[in-house]
Amino acid sequence: MKAIIQNGASGQIGIFIRTLAKKRRIPVINLVRKEEHIKALGEEGEKFVLNMSDPLFESDLQQLAHKYHATIAFDAVGGDTSGMILNAMPPGSELVIYGGLSGKPVGMINPLDIIFKAKTIRGFNLGDWKTGVGEEHFQKVSEELQELMIGRILVTRIQCAFSLEEVQLALEQYIRNMSSGKILFQP
Repeated sequence: MKAIIQNGASGQIGIFIRTLAKKRRIPVINLVRKEEHIKALGEEGEKFVLNMSDPLFESDLQQLAHKYHATIAFDAVGGDTSGMILNAMPPGSELVIYGGLSGKPVGMINPLDIIFKAKTIRGFNLGDWKTGVGEEHFQKVSEELQELMIGRILVTRIQCAFSLEEVQLALEQYIRNMSSGKILFQP
């Protein structure tokens, strides 16, 4: 793997992917939808941040994906974005879908890329992955991630805390500001 593409790049999993990739010196092409996320990622030192609303988005993504040989993409959104990402990637690429934030079916995939360019799509579910890799490997990965969290290399952003009685208010807050961090419930 020479480079990674990820959408939902400003979210918590996006932060973890960027952190882990940086540790391994793997470039990340970050895809976001809001100008404030472009600015924030730029301030964090991210070199490649594309606004999916930009009219040149697809051509810019294709250029970067091919230049840096980005053959894996992590997709938190789904919908037509999935197809745009996969279509922009070089032959032999894989799109890993782990979320459906758009609430829409995956679309706009060029079937000829699947047939003649050996591109693939697969889903990721943590529970299935854990079962598939076995307890020993899962424990090793879990310990590695825990060490990164203890060392404050991987950090979960918390935007605020609510009491258990404020569930409705907490959900409304989170839906309005998903990229600002997680919500904690305190007894």
